[in-house]
Amino acid sequence: MIYDITVSKIWCVMCANKIKSAFQGQNGSNIKGVQYLYVNVIAEKIIISIDQSLISLEEVRQILEKNNFTIVGQPRLVNADSNKQRSIKLLLTYQTIEFEEIQSAVQKVIDLYQQSIVSQSYENINDNKKILVITYKPLMEFAHQIYKSLIGELSKLNQETNQKYIAVKIINEVLQKFSQKKVMQEGVNKRKLLLAIVISFFYLIFSMILPNFEELEQFMLYPDNNTVFSIYLLLLLSLTLFTLYTFGLSTYKRAYLLFKQHRMFNMDTLLTMGTLSAFFMSIFLIIIYTTQNCLSHTYMKNNHMEKMDQIMDIINYFESAGLILTVVTVGKYLEGKAKERIIRMQEQIFPEQQLLKTTYVSLIKGSSQNYDINSAQQCEISFLEKGDLIQLKQDMKLLLDGEDSFEATQGQRIKSGADIISGDAVFQVEEVLESSMLLQIANQLNLAQSESQEQEDGISAILKSASQKFVLGVIILSTFVLITWIIIIYFDQIEVDEFCIWCFPIERAISILVASCPCALGLAVPSVVVISLNMALKSGILIKKNTIFQQINKVKVIVFDKTGTLFTKIDHINSFTTLRNHQTQYFDKKGQYLRSESKKRKPKKVDENQELIETLESEKSQRIQQNALQVQDLWSIICLIEKEFKQHPIANLLYKESLSKFNLKDIQYQLVDQAVQEQSGVKAKLIKNGAQLQCLIGSKQHMIQNNIYIDDQTDYLCKQFQFNGQTTILLAIDNNLEALISIDNKPNLRPEAKQVIQYLRQKLRKIVYIISGDSQQIINDVGNYLGIPQEFLYGETDAEGKKRLLLQLKSIKQEVMMIGDGLNDILSLQQACVGVSINAKSELNLIASDVILLNSNLWSIVILIQLMKTANRYVLINLIWAFGYNLFMAPIAAGVFHNQGFTINPMISSMAMSFSSILVVLISNTMRLMNFDPSDQRGLQYENIPFDLKNSFSTFSQPEDI
Repeated sequence: MIYDITVSKIWCVMCANKIKSAFQGQNGSNIKGVQYLYVNVIAEKIIISIDQSLISLEEVRQILEKNNFTIVGQPRLVNADSNKQRSIKLLLTYQTIEFEEIQSAVQKVIDLYQQSIVSQSYENINDNKKILVITYKPLMEFAHQIYKSLIGELSKLNQETNQKYIAVKIINEVLQKFSQKKVMQEGVNKRKLLLAIVISFFYLIFSMILPNFEELEQFMLYPDNNTVFSIYLLLLLSLTLFTLYTFGLSTYKRAYLLFKQHRMFNMDTLLTMGTLSAFFMSIFLIIIYTTQNCLSHTYMKNNHMEKMDQIMDIINYFESAGLILTVVTVGKYLEGKAKERIIRMQEQIFPEQQLLKTTYVSLIKGSSQNYDINSAQQCEISFLEKGDLIQLKQDMKLLLDGEDSFEATQGQRIKSGADIISGDAVFQVEEVLESSMLLQIANQLNLAQSESQEQEDGISAILKSASQKFVLGVIILSTFVLITWIIIIYFDQIEVDEFCIWCFPIERAISILVASCPCALGLAVPSVVVISLNMALKSGILIKKNTIFQQINKVKVIVFDKTGTLFTKIDHINSFTTLRNHQTQYFDKKGQYLRSESKKRKPKKVDENQELIETLESEKSQRIQQNALQVQDLWSIICLIEKEFKQHPIANLLYKESLSKFNLKDIQYQLVDQAVQEQSGVKAKLIKNGAQLQCLIGSKQHMIQNNIYIDDQTDYLCKQFQFNGQTTILLAIDNNLEALISIDNKPNLRPEAKQVIQYLRQKLRKIVYIISGDSQQIINDVGNYLGIPQEFLYGETDAEGKKRLLLQLKSIKQEVMMIGDGLNDILSLQQACVGVSINAKSELNLIASDVILLNSNLWSIVILIQLMKTANRYVLINLIWAFGYNLFMAPIAAGVFHNQGFTINPMISSMAMSFSSILVVLISNTMRLMNFDPSDQRGLQYENIPFDLKNSFSTFSQPEDI
């Protein structure tokens, strides 16, 4: 099982490494039961795959809490398999009723559906609340039926007496995915922020402002005795102890556990060493000065100046210990707010208010062939199963498999996320909620964000290694600075103008510890990755694999498929001919009937077997008349068969057209076995009134391969349609040809295609190829119009041929971006350096692609390339700043420029460190202000192909018409 878990206190890459180490054994491999673990630093969540027979979610929670991380909200199951088992999750709240009575009522429902229910379990929340989980087989039973029966049994308990009470609430874990922001916890809450600001203000007043007023010196020295203790010093000591406890204790625990359990260091380690060093140094000075003053015979009670210097030395370390923590707390809050702006981008893409407004729908009883719309009843959306019928109404948000704004027709597939603007319809569910395209997109985006810290190559791997070694290097440098300054001062090589000359080396070492910022390095890449992924999705681009951040720079060649990519899909049939009487019906682009005409023409024949042919045709004609099928029967057969292959564009077109040609309720045929797809068509067995029919749908070649006799008249019609640039599809039933369908094979060139190709070739310096299964002449004509040299045009190429071309280009070090849309592009999409699928309608395309264009606008390709290049530049800028800051601050904090009078104290160092992390996130956020779309699409129209496709399709001379 794969779970998406929100976890608090994930602040940087070192935190991510700490979590991963917690789930690893001594040999470095994952502990038993954990397949893999991804950590998303920006979103503060983990994605973990576990075998629940070996490790439970409760054990995962305990491991996280042991390492000072807390699970926020409920873990969400990512990969529920809706075809095998599904679960119903209910929150039971009860009063004045025994839990055993509830168990008894639930058991009655279990017994009623014992064939379909796999298991049931209870999760304890408190004495009055339990979570009931029922696992069932969806192919045997429906969730809404189980739920209805359960409500019935529980209602009986309430009816037995008015004193008993039980309430049931459905827990929809999928929808909780989009409402998780309600349970997100801030790393630093507003109460702590306000307290940090108030304490910082007190430090400012007592340690920086008051000492400048000589009038207050008596107050600061009171009581004036032989020790350094005064009311003023004790007040600052109390404030520092309170600050260390409130803001430092959790930091110290994290640093200790990290080192004890994993032998690792992070930012908490540096803060712990810096603040505790400052505090213990102040305690050390109190002891030294008190001992020195008590033993010294030269100490005079009225030597106020010397005593004041001693007190100020101590207070400076109190100030450093306290202010480092308060400044870092304020910085963490601001950093969290900057990161929150990044996360809000994803919430704008998946707006909770809209996505959760349709959690209940009207479920219609019956099947797609026979249903009663008046039988609709309310059903929670997670209870819907494949094949269920629901009623779509105005203002609904469809969460079960969208385009933007469009007019839906009968048979049209609608994706999840679609808004119902107006009208109503009956909708058949193809995918359950957890398998819907909307959730797949959200999951893919989440996985891509999480995987950004898991790459083992490129800049991410370098940073991963650097972050782990950075803190250790800082500790070594701090120790080296301390020892160096002690040696320099001991041999009087430099004069330190301070009362406590030995305090200066310690102050330099503390400044090094708190000034260094590994968090800036840790945020440099993840912050850019998350913003880029969300910006891409807002432009209709789903980036599945963030490896393209590195790979996009390698791409030199862009290969386009033609149909469905550069050209629009075929969207209507041109004619339907019944071959028993050669009567042809013509339709317009909207599928509306235009006219009918007879196509029965007898061409001249010169054949020595003429008499035999005429005899066969006469016998065929008689059989057809005896077993004549109505046009509606033919369309219903096409509907039943092509419904099984809707992912294929022609099959989907025929299925959609068939739905408008007959009434689904009148269908009389049934499939005997699953239809089989062959090389040039499909084959199926149907049954009607006990009689079986053998059916074939496909090309002329498909009929020949299955020994179907094609008479001269039908052959003549096929050639005539093909001469006019149309594709022909034949329907044969029981070895007799029944119908011929012609499809207009002149799709429109996308309006932006020419501009996009020119931009790619001229502005981005890419080599553009076109590869297609269409004839070479068509591809040459298309390439000539788009300005692509002929050597980059490949026609008559199947799926294996496309793959071979990509391998050939790769062998000469030409990395390829492949852009396709169909099933025949899967091999090439997998082989490409970057695989881009346009409107991926099949799960195979979704899996094979690195990038999915959720709309068909070709400018998205340009936006993708520009966005990735800009993202890489921003990563570089962040890294230059992160490394540059540390290289700049290290010598200043170490006191290299002391002779020039330029040094900084630990408090200033901590402010600089916090500012460094905040600036990295702010730099990344400026990406959102940029526009990556160079197109100007105003006034663009779909172009009619400006070349003669008729000649391109014409591989034979026009048939003679006599």
